[in-house]
Amino acid sequence: MEDDKGPNDRSGNLSSESSYSDIPDGVASESTVVLHVCKKLSSLRDKIILDAAGSPVYFAECHRSSANIQLHTGGDKKNPVVAELSPGHTHKYELNFGQQKHSMEQSSRHRSDLSWTVPGHPSSFQWVSAHRGNSQLVEEDSGKVVAAFVANRRVPGERGMGKFVIDGEYCEKYGLEFERGVVLGGLVLLGLHSRAVAGAGSAAASAIVI
Repeated sequence: MEDDKGPNDRSGNLSSESSYSDIPDGVASESTVVLHVCKKLSSLRDKIILDAAGSPVYFAECHRSSANIQLHTGGDKKNPVVAELSPGHTHKYELNFGQQKHSMEQSSRHRSDLSWTVPGHPSSFQWVSAHRGNSQLVEEDSGKVVAAFVANRRVPGERGMGKFVIDGEYCEKYGLEFERGVVLGGLVLLGLHSRAVAGAGSAAASAIVI
């Protein structure tokens, strides 16, 4: 796995596109990182992550057999893997960034919520599902919303699924691992939400495939 420590240059002005739901207060700022999530039309399980200018940043390769998500640089799965999420014990996930590993766990009360433990951070982060397919990443100690997934309100099945809006200060503080962890955790949450809407079971492994 490639240990990419390059500069974080994802910031961009947030637009007021009518196809998106509202952005939570406190996330939008001059240093906000915006990443758009799009379906890979040749394989609807895989996702392409674009920056605010529309350039590919990551390719999320979603494996049905192993239920892993591998995050590649750029817009192609032939590029190096910089992060990987894999299911562990029931309702638990491991995020592997090469030299560092994080953990995520589904809430025992709300299966569509995820707790994210970041090494060296005194508080954990909590992915919380909101209305209309949106979700927010909350710092548990402060209650601050540090990232969000804002769903695209257009007709389901279109290529654009929504966008991640991330507090740039946390990306600067924790590096690219934070940005990539937001993307991987958000993709898991998207899978959990889609399964809930479809009325399917809550098996963690199959929930990753979205």
